Amino acid sequence: MNSTNCPNCGAERISGAVFCDTCGAWLQVPAPTEVAAKDHGIICPNCGAHAVVGQAFCEQCGTALSQISAQPPGQPAGASCPNCDQPVVKGAAFCDNCGTPLQVAVVVPAGATMDILSESVQKKPPKVKATPAAPRLVVQPSNTVLQFPANKNQFIVGREDPISSHFPDIELGAYGGDEGGVSRQHVRIKRQGEQFLIEDLESVNYTFVNKQKLEPGSSRPLQDGDEVRFGRVVTIFRCT
Repeated sequence: MNSTNCPNCGAERISGAVFCDTCGAWLQVPAPTEVAAKDHGIICPNCGAHAVVGQAFCEQCGTALSQISAQPPGQPAGASCPNCDQPVVKGAAFCDNCGTPLQVAVVVPAGATMDILSESVQKKPPKVKATPAAPRLVVQPSNTVLQFPANKNQFIVGREDPISSHFPDIELGAYGGDEGGVSRQHVRIKRQGEQFLIEDLESVNYTFVNKQKLEPGSSRPLQDGDEVRFGRVVTIFRCT
């Protein structure tokens, strides 16, 4: 019988043998050129070894490959790693950043086409932008929450006066505003992108942000957690 040498230990082996009698090495490994000659190879989903299209079982671990479809090796230009989201080099088998295998084996459902499968593998779910929390004032010490209107970008805070037709967006008359010196139109709070600005509307008893007086007609940024005092009515501004 014809014989060759074991590629692992060099011992003589019988042609057609599956394992080396000396070291136990696997002898029937397809030559690299066999896979390279194919336009499309497949990857074992269990151990990641290369296999030839149409091969029934993985020669490394024995996993059934009959339902694994061919897929171009590596990733297309502009692709990113599915694990760490870092860009990967075209044709790379593994992510340079985290080592994740990039050659994904695809199990083909009955009637599916490779165009549909390729799109489902490469397409990522859209990133949903978080909706900013609605601004609000928390009246102290009762912790009553006064929510700002959701459909507006600027709000008037003051004291309601039906006689003079003043109806502010945030009404402080019912929360000590009458006794606390809150003006009918005390401040204006504006949303600019993700920032909020507070402007004193020449209130009689002034506005204080973190115990610092806000000059009438002037404005300053508001941060989440700032203490805002309207006359003697104390609130906490929240926007997260």
